[in-house]
Amino acid sequence: MSHTLRSGAVYNTPPPRRPRVQGPNVIHNRDYIVSNHSDIPLGLVRKKVASCRLEFLDVGPIDEEDPNDPNRNNHTILRLTFLRQLGDDTPYAPIGTRGVILDLEGMEALNGTNTSILMMSTFGYEGLHQLALHSVEVPMGRDKSVWDCVRIIRSTGLVPCHLDPTNTELVGCRDFVSQLIYQLNEHRFLRLPANANTTIFNHFNYRYNWIDGSAGSNKVLSSVAYALFRQSYQHVMIGGITYTGTRQFIQ
Repeated sequence: MSHTLRSGAVYNTPPPRRPRVQGPNVIHNRDYIVSNHSDIPLGLVRKKVASCRLEFLDVGPIDEEDPNDPNRNNHTILRLTFLRQLGDDTPYAPIGTRGVILDLEGMEALNGTNTSILMMSTFGYEGLHQLALHSVEVPMGRDKSVWDCVRIIRSTGLVPCHLDPTNTELVGCRDFVSQLIYQLNEHRFLRLPANANTTIFNHFNYRYNWIDGSAGSNKVLSSVAYALFRQSYQHVMIGGITYTGTRQFIQ
């Protein structure tokens, strides 16, 4: 449709915007497996990353019979926040998605054996994870994308990796995430400071608890148990971390 202005000029009215079409299955956050052969959507891996956080999550009380026990089991994740959140629904993540979480999840196979899968999950909240007991900002490199992170994980042999099922609880997430941070820094996705053993890696030496029933800085020394990597993976004994146990390998 066109309109004639008083000046005599003709002004063409732009066509109305097409209604926003919601992509399939984008109401909830999405999960993707990060392996050497997994297919992660290009739209997701092309997203630029603005910041990275190491987080220690509350996964339940040490005393299983007391849900209010202030001594908590921890699980460690790495969270990447996008430079810009998604402004539209997409086939790979919903509108408002702010970033992705990298989480080595323990899973029990049908034959009763334990295995683990590195998951990449989208998230849309601001601030810390709602289960975070402790959180650390990890300095980023410049102009990095989710794909840069995935490529480093694959090329360094970080996956497959399994949590160690030899104890009553699966252990090894701190070992995996600390190795992940080390490799991301070696390949310039992260830019750790010279004193990273103290400012970054020392955080892995603790288990974080509640203070008066809420998240706080209450912490107790807890040596890092090994995860199970392939024997070909070049595991690095990081100087700022105290390890316990004997390294085992994926068979």
